[in-house]
Parts: sequence; structure tokens; C-alpha cells
Amino acid sequence: EQIARLKSIFGYANYYLDKYDVARRAFNDAVKADPELPTSLIGRAMVHEQMGFMNAAMLDLDRVTEIDDQIGQPFAIRAAIHMRWGNMELAEGDLEHALQMDPDDEETRLALARLHALQRRTSPALEVLEHLVNNGTDPNIVGPGALLRSQVSLTLGSIDAALEDANHVIEIMPDKPWGYLQAAACHISGGIEGGAAIDLLKKAEDCVRSERDLPDHYSLRASAYENLGKQEKAAEYR
Repeated sequence: EQIARLKSIFGYANYYLDKYDVARRAFNDAVKADPELPTSLIGRAMVHEQMGFMNAAMLDLDRVTEIDDQIGQPFAIRAAIHMRWGNMELAEGDLEHALQMDPDDEETRLALARLHALQRRTSPALEVLEHLVNNGTDPNIVGPGALLRSQVSLTLGSIDAALEDANHVIEIMPDKPWGYLQAAACHISGGIEGGAAIDLLKKAEDCVRSERDLPDHYSLRASAYENLGKQEKAAEYR
């Protein structure tokens, strides 16, 4: 077991250095030394997923869940593979189980919320996102979470709530365009004075090399100018 643990540590170190071949050999040695150690199997599954060996990863993940179904991580990784394969129901079950084991797993919480949103289940999506947006600590996950909650709120017509989350995204990620774009969409959808939306879109432009990198830029500009009564400008951006 001690040999397996040492090999696993070496495997994880190389995994995080993107040396996947070395990591894979280390995890293989670890599994040979102790076939029942979850850490080794999870590590090898992570390497296999990165290398595109999804079936091999699934074998290790299934084995881990048989050994100990109280560890959340293998369920979360398995859910990601199920989503790649389009098995959304299986992915949802694994994500929910992973979140039960670790309610503070921010990546899993965001993944489950996205899955609910894709299935147009707005209430469950908002419920899952609440803990993440209010209590999360990783800005790279909380930011997208707040952005998703803003988008869901906007589809429900909750303009104020959507705008509050969009502004939160701007606070968390001021050098990224997404919060500014979403805030502009909130202003436009709420019929708020179009000049504010134009200002926000200009800030979004400042975050990228080209406005063509912003997929919603032209349609949002057009809508903002329509709100201002500038039909020619709106037609130009259309």
C-alpha cells in the first residue's frame, strides 16, 4: 500500500505537469502494487481522460465506485465522460451523487447547473447555483456560475436579478467581456435607456482584440440602437 501511495503521488505530480505518459506509467505501477487503492485508480482515470482513452477511464471509475461509493470525485469525472457521450441522464445521476458526497465541490455544482439549464429546468438550475454564487471561492467557477444564473433569470423575465448577477460577474472578472455583454443584454431586455447598453458593449470590446471575437456583439448593438430609435445604425449592425 505504501508503494502504491508513493507511486500515486509521483503520478499526480506528473499529471499536473502535463506529463501524461510518465503519470500513466506511475499509476499503472501503483495499481499493480495495490489494486484496491482508490487514489491510484482515480489518478489513472484522470490521465486516461486527458489522453482521450475514455473507455479505459470508465473502467477505473467504475472500479472505484464499487470499492467506495462515498467518494465524490470519481462520480464527477464519470459524469463528464457521460456528457461527452450524450448520456445526460447518467451524467445527472453521477453529478447529484458527487454533490451529495461533497456539497462544496464548485466544479460539480456548476456542471449540474449547466445540465439543468440545457434541459430547460430553470428552478433546479437556480437552486444548485445559489450556494455556488453566494458561497463559492474560486472566481473562475463562481464567475461562470453567476453568468449562468443571470442568463436563467433573464429567460424568466427577472431583469433586476439578472442584472445583479451580471454586475457580480463584472466585479469578479473585470478583464473579461462576458459580464459586460450580459449586463448589456439585461439593459436591452428590460427596455432600459439604450445608451447604458452601448457603454457596456464598448467595455466588452476593450477586453478583446477584435469585436468579432464576441458572438453576441452585433445583435446586441443592433437592439441597443433600436431602443434609442436609431434604426439606420441598428440595420447596419444587423
